[in-house]
Amino acid sequence: MNTELIDTGLTIDLPAVQIGLIRGEKNYGPFRERVTCEKYFRQSLYIFNEQGKYVDSGFVQINDYTNMCKMIKICDKSKKILHLFERWEHYGTKFYKSNDFSITDLVSGNTIGSLKADYVAEFAHDNESCFVGDLEKDDYSEMLLECLNEYSSVNAPPRTYAYLKKNLGDKMCDCNLLDKLEIDDLLRNGEINEEQKQEMFKSLICSCKNMPEKPELTEEEKITRAELKLQAQAEIAEVFLRINSKKVEETEL
Repeated sequence: MNTELIDTGLTIDLPAVQIGLIRGEKNYGPFRERVTCEKYFRQSLYIFNEQGKYVDSGFVQINDYTNMCKMIKICDKSKKILHLFERWEHYGTKFYKSNDFSITDLVSGNTIGSLKADYVAEFAHDNESCFVGDLEKDDYSEMLLECLNEYSSVNAPPRTYAYLKKNLGDKMCDCNLLDKLEIDDLLRNGEINEEQKQEMFKSLICSCKNMPEKPELTEEEKITRAELKLQAQAEIAEVFLRINSKKVEETEL
């Protein structure tokens, strides 16, 4: 059999095929602002106890997504603190506010019932620890968090943020935390002295400095703050006593 190629003079001109990546468009879907309960999330508060162990404080912290996830409320886990959230519902692509309110336990995050808008005022009046609508940060919650942090700082072992915050005072903030830890290690290892350490700290750019300073408290505000601190310390002591008593009971069983 003759297998020689036959030259027909036919030329096929094919364009060069270029293979490349084509970036597709991302579709994030429709965007809407957070409403009611969607604005908040819960976080257990852990502290260092007198034995230097990182333990549950017995309090839960409510944070606000719409305000850089900052604390908005501190709640005692042993108490039932209710919040009436407006209930929003989907109907197809529409999202609208209904005439109902969800009854939510802030401590557990569980929804325990619902309520018509007409009965909200009466329900809130009959329940002392009940919030309606958007949460607002109160001075007492801020004091509770401050007292818990103070207690934790005293018991914090070396190399923790709480320990450094306590010992470095105004020189320590959340900005450039890793850089400051490395500088602290250099001093600990004898590679730099205290003066060099301070100079290195000064060279770090701190965005906290751009925040407006809090106005000086009046005498009346100082008295109110002192009263809040005593109240907060008393509640914290009560919670710690309850936790320790429960541990003793569990040990004896």
